[in-house]
Amino acid sequence: MKAFLFLTLFSLSTQASVTKSIEIQGNKIPEKLTALIKSINPNREIDENITAKALELNNFLNYQFEKEVLTKVVHLEYLKAILSLKSPKILPPNETLTFIRKINENSKSINDPFVKSLYEGVIKDLNEIYESPFFRDYLRHIRSKLPLKTKEIREIHKQLRLLTPWIEIFAKEGPMNPLEFNRIKERILSSIITKMNFLIKYNAYPKESFFEYVSIKEIQKEKLLPDGLPLIPLPSKNYVAPKNLPEGSQDEWTPLGDVLELEESTEVSKDKLNKETKIDDTKAENLPKGSDDWLLEE
Repeated sequence: MKAFLFLTLFSLSTQASVTKSIEIQGNKIPEKLTALIKSINPNREIDENITAKALELNNFLNYQFEKEVLTKVVHLEYLKAILSLKSPKILPPNETLTFIRKINENSKSINDPFVKSLYEGVIKDLNEIYESPFFRDYLRHIRSKLPLKTKEIREIHKQLRLLTPWIEIFAKEGPMNPLEFNRIKERILSSIITKMNFLIKYNAYPKESFFEYVSIKEIQKEKLLPDGLPLIPLPSKNYVAPKNLPEGSQDEWTPLGDVLELEESTEVSKDKLNKETKIDDTKAENLPKGSDDWLLEE
């Protein structure tokens, strides 16, 4: 029974596990959309819907249209999906620089390429607002509660109202909720797919031969023993097999040590190989007597 359990556990521990990764091929997908797709983890249950959406992109990527068309669509739908997800509100204008510093500091610990692009986008927009020659005038109007009459001041106010919900999220302490970002990703992908499908039908773009721009690749992990060591050790990635192996010498197999030296010029006789050995076969006179202590006592 113990042997059966051991073999069962051993077989389970040595099974190779398979992980999935999302792959992008070709140069048709814009940089912003590439960052979003690369942030998807097809091994996570919460990423199932956005993985399916990412694969659905192939439906319109196989049509002949200029990359600039898709770049514009991605940019517009990207902004619409992000900005419309939160209700606009106004940020205290005098705290703009403080928020820029906090968001910049928090962005250093972000590994998700899509989330990082969001942080960088907010920082870029805030810097542009802060460095605007009209920003001081805007602050004066807000503090004095004056009407925003000029176009430039109204533009700054509108930008801050749209950015404020995201500024508050990115400036706060602690980890972000991945479900919230997944909702944004799914919304962006859905909007892009809907818009591109409409443009393809409206402009009657011809279809190309099918090519998988977005695909799922399965990676088989190495089998491991119960102690974590590889079942079949793999060679190092840096190992290079030698092209020219050294040739062995014909004298390398000559017996060494006390073995009889064999030479081509020496004849070996039977008597020399089979040396006579004298054996003392004299009968022993005094042999030890056997013990009877193994008998059972009556």
